[in-house]
Amino acid sequence: MKVFFGAALAAVVTVCLPGPAAAQEAERAVLKALLSGDTRNVEVTEEFARAVPEAQLDGLLETLRAQIGPVEEIELEGGSGILRSATYQVPVKITLDPAGRIAGLRLGAPSRWSPTCARRLQDWLDWAPRSPGW
Repeated sequence: MKVFFGAALAAVVTVCLPGPAAAQEAERAVLKALLSGDTRNVEVTEEFARAVPEAQLDGLLETLRAQIGPVEEIELEGGSGILRSATYQVPVKITLDPAGRIAGLRLGAPSRWSPTCARRLQDWLDWAPRSPGW
């Protein structure tokens, strides 16, 4: 009986809990809301609220939006990634609790970014290993 119950519980947990793709989409949706200024549906854990008061988070996000402009792309994998605007990129790490509330958020320093430069660098990296003498 215990083996059956354990197997049934494992099956229920596998079906009911969101997978990595669902978690990644939830993280992306929360980041989009924060960066657009639409925080009505964004919730934080009590611990996060104590560590980062709402006014402090709002001020940080307002300053970030003013500096980098609208975010055009969010690359995430396992809660870590890069936010990109037309001219900046910002490292980000976000952690959501099982209820989808922000439990952790770290934004790195914005750095200049250019799609043209990034494309040229990638072209060079693609070319370099095939060139003679490398």
